[in-house]
Amino acid sequence: MRLFQFLAFALLASCSFFFLKQKDLGRENKELRFRTDSLAQQLVVCNQEIQKPDPVAELICDPSTQRILVSDGKGINTVVYYNPALKKMAYDPFGLPTLKSGNHYQFWAIVGDKPVSMGMVSSNMCASIRSVENAVAFAISEEENPEGNPTPTTVLAIGKAG
Repeated sequence: MRLFQFLAFALLASCSFFFLKQKDLGRENKELRFRTDSLAQQLVVCNQEIQKPDPVAELICDPSTQRILVSDGKGINTVVYYNPALKKMAYDPFGLPTLKSGNHYQFWAIVGDKPVSMGMVSSNMCASIRSVENAVAFAISEEENPEGNPTPTTVLAIGKAG
């Protein structure tokens, strides 16, 4: 009789263990399905982003885009890509030397005889596409304000559109 009770208890314990294990596996399976669905959605979004044309490449490859050297003749050499027909410009920030701590580069378009801020120099050219109309030149200034200034403080380099 004791043997029968022991076997019944062991069988009940085994069934309980496997039931709880199946419940945990079901929960894990649900979580994995959720993660898989989430990754599949992210993959769809990434594929859609890859299919979009690169605005910088389109600007640079357009035959009416001008390549303008903005330089001080010494250490600052950067290139501006300006398309007057599209009224867009981008710049290549990789020709700019590192500034001393606390200073920042600000980019300018000279429209007529007035400087128009094109924003602070970004390290990513793709983020640097700006709209500008009738620019006659482009310049870079050194600024202490990280948000930039309404007019240039110290102009470091300039390049004429043309």
